[in-house]
Amino acid sequence: MTPQLSDAVETLIRDAVDGRRRTLVVPSETDLHPVARAGRAAGLLVVPVRSDPQLRAFAVGGLLRGLREVGHPSTAPRMSAAGLPGRAARYLIRAVQEHLGGLDAYVGVLLLVDHRESLDAITRQWLDSAPGVDGDSPAWIARTAVEHETRPAAGIDELGGVELLLARLLASSDFGLTADELAELSGESRQVCTTAARSLSERGVAAFDTGHYVLRHAEHREQLCTRLPRSVRHSLERGSLRAVQRHVGTTVLAAERTMTSARPHDAVAFSVLTDAMDALADDDPEAAADYGSAAVTLVSDHDERLTDLAWRLLPLLWQTSRVDEARLLAKRVFAERGRAEVEAQVLLWLARFEGAPRRAIELTTAALAIPGVPAAIRARLHSVQLRCLSTLGRVDLVDARLPSALAEAQDSGDDDALSRLQTCDAIRHFYRGEYRRATSLTALADATWRRSGAPTAEWMPEMIWGPHLVTVLDDPREGLRRIGGLLDALDAAQPFATRFLHAERALAHLALGRLSDADDAAVLAATLSQRLWDVADGVDDRLQAIAFSVRLKVALHQGARAEFDELRAILDRSGAEPGTEAFGRRGWWYFLLDDAQGTSAPDRRSVDPDSLPAVSWLDPADEVLIGRALTINGYQRAGQDLVDRAAARVERSGRHTLAVTVADHLHGVVRVDAAALDRARRGWQRLGRPLLEVAALSDQGAVLLEAGDRSGAALMEEAHGRLTALGADRDAWRVRWHLGLHGRVVTPKRPTAPALTPTESRVVDSAARGGSVRRIAAELGLSPHTVTTHLRHVYAKLDIRSRSELSDWVRTR
Repeated sequence: MTPQLSDAVETLIRDAVDGRRRTLVVPSETDLHPVARAGRAAGLLVVPVRSDPQLRAFAVGGLLRGLREVGHPSTAPRMSAAGLPGRAARYLIRAVQEHLGGLDAYVGVLLLVDHRESLDAITRQWLDSAPGVDGDSPAWIARTAVEHETRPAAGIDELGGVELLLARLLASSDFGLTADELAELSGESRQVCTTAARSLSERGVAAFDTGHYVLRHAEHREQLCTRLPRSVRHSLERGSLRAVQRHVGTTVLAAERTMTSARPHDAVAFSVLTDAMDALADDDPEAAADYGSAAVTLVSDHDERLTDLAWRLLPLLWQTSRVDEARLLAKRVFAERGRAEVEAQVLLWLARFEGAPRRAIELTTAALAIPGVPAAIRARLHSVQLRCLSTLGRVDLVDARLPSALAEAQDSGDDDALSRLQTCDAIRHFYRGEYRRATSLTALADATWRRSGAPTAEWMPEMIWGPHLVTVLDDPREGLRRIGGLLDALDAAQPFATRFLHAERALAHLALGRLSDADDAAVLAATLSQRLWDVADGVDDRLQAIAFSVRLKVALHQGARAEFDELRAILDRSGAEPGTEAFGRRGWWYFLLDDAQGTSAPDRRSVDPDSLPAVSWLDPADEVLIGRALTINGYQRAGQDLVDRAAARVERSGRHTLAVTVADHLHGVVRVDAAALDRARRGWQRLGRPLLEVAALSDQGAVLLEAGDRSGAALMEEAHGRLTALGADRDAWRVRWHLGLHGRVVTPKRPTAPALTPTESRVVDSAARGGSVRRIAAELGLSPHTVTTHLRHVYAKLDIRSRSELSDWVRTR
């Protein structure tokens, strides 16, 4: 080797030892023996991948033989490289990777490839794409010369008799077939099949390795399959599947071929598909749902297997957001009327797939009215129904029904349902202000859920409650960390469960004063609701209101006037019923928008705050926002009511820091008490809530200034600097306005460029490249409505009016 090549090989081996995956292509005359010695000396498993035309016909054939030669044979099945479906190829590669990853005696794997061009297409594609991407991929060195196959393949037209029959059998199977399997499927003797198969191999039609035969060429497979009547081809494929079901590791791979060849009432295909669904339910729910859905098409409405399959498939459809498929499947199961258990389970799943809580309550009520429903199913129905009642703020019904539902779930031994009901119990204590009791019940619910062993994705939306309490009551950073952990656990394959997690993430970012991040997460949560649940923006229930409340508070802090109009339009569209919790909550949000838009005077306001009922908030700190607006606008009675309620909650909470801090802040604002505001500032600091801490600081400075204490000006100036740094422009403007009344002028530092959120920046980049709204939405995974909203906000921030001006701004920024 030349010095340069020797250095390159040394670098590759060193990187492989350090876990970095590299590729090196060397000239055809390179001697690979010194490379092998150096690799073994470094602790690598060195695997020779021979140049052999026979192996090229087998998917990853050269690699599997190489592993066998060095004493580490893989159990991956022998499969034909010709015409192998893409997902089957990926599963085969995954099986090999798992095998390589399990070789703990070595620091890594080094493949020495005789001739890269002689590899089968599947191995070559994997190796070409692996370096730098997949941590379990080997390093590899390949020579460049092409080894041509000298023997031309015989044409299919030259075949006849047993040879033609065996060629048809090989064409019908993705798997390598043994002589015994060929004899079983053809009805010929093993000796006859062995002789005919060897002849096919000698004529270049078939390839042989480790007792298995496959077709060499994709065009031969296509010709053979095309010329056969469909019924005959199906019969051959079915026989091949039955034979290879005995092979180790073939379940998922066989399912891929079954997806394209199965016909109704095919018992073999049904078995293959359902086995594959069960095998992949945890690791790849998307593929598992594909196999399960394909199996559903093979059975009739009155087939007993349909019901058994449905209860395993519905959770997968739920995890992968296939709402329409799930609803159709549940309705098909209704064909077995007369069985109370079946009808109740169907209604249960329909309720779980409902985005509207009211409709879910109707479905669970109907199911609970069916006589003879087993206790475990009743417990799950109660858990869904009471969660929806709680979501709608039906406190009286929750209080009345929850104790008996808890007892029924406890007796049934169903930890899934019990954990949901315990969470419901925790939520009602939280809204009563009993924070310590709510925290202990949430911990109990978490432990019960873990004991149930059910997948994380199915614990929705109850999964958000633990992080929510941590965010609101104790430490927003820890709450955000837990939410991130749940999102990582669910990953992209299970989007259906993430809608509420993104809303909670928005809430945690807001608590930490990260306004842009909070707004992005809230918009994403709303987008997922629209796309996956078909739920439009609104405030009709508590869960739906999380994302809206974050968007509203971000807009209030920033003074985003374009956002005010859109938020008001969402409130106008919401159909909250008079007298409900949602109706009262919407009224208070109208009042906050009136304050922000300068329309809170009696003759211009949307609502009269003195007539609005008390409302429980997901974040009790929202009462401070409302109390400050009430005081500024002169609504003393409503403000005093807030103070009294906050004071009463202190003892119910066990003097929890949050309850005490909210009470101090409201008392200080409404009753003009600087000492109470100083205590509130320190409380917010302990709770890790910078925006509220600065609000208390500015409120304290204002009270001192009004009392003639000039030290208040320094506090307000400090608050102004911190608010500006946080991007809370409207809050900072209010501080400047108050200071101006007392003769103190503060000049804000103007940013050098408009501050766009990360999502706004991505939308701008796509728009500047000429993308339409629909194309940008598809590219970024947003709804067209969300993209339009972002563009409107960007135009307002940049003071531009057209796409051409936007493109100019992008070029010059």
